[in-house]
Amino acid sequence: MFFNLFKKPKEIKPKHREELLQMIEVVRSTIDRDTELIYSYFESVEELLKELDELSEGIKNGELESLRTLSMHFAPTSGFQELSMQNGWSDEYLKLGEAFDSVCDNYKLYP
Repeated sequence: MFFNLFKKPKEIKPKHREELLQMIEVVRSTIDRDTELIYSYFESVEELLKELDELSEGIKNGELESLRTLSMHFAPTSGFQELSMQNGWSDEYLKLGEAFDSVCDNYKLYP
């Protein structure tokens, strides 16, 4: 049997799960009941927290679909960047985004 260099991973590696969970926790730590959501696609803080909880659970289970969803939130001008700009943590977001991209470089998320 030949080693296939193009084989897509079936799940998130354990070492990356921990890194991703820490990133989600950083985002979560910036959220409180006064978090501004005007330019984000979240209707409420509760909806945002629920999304983060669901993503955390998926990441813990190694689900690539959760990583895909998280990658949409980390995309430029998307959910997390809008939140960071509206709520005064855009410098932290840029660092977090770079770390996230570094993890995602290990996966082929989209065909």
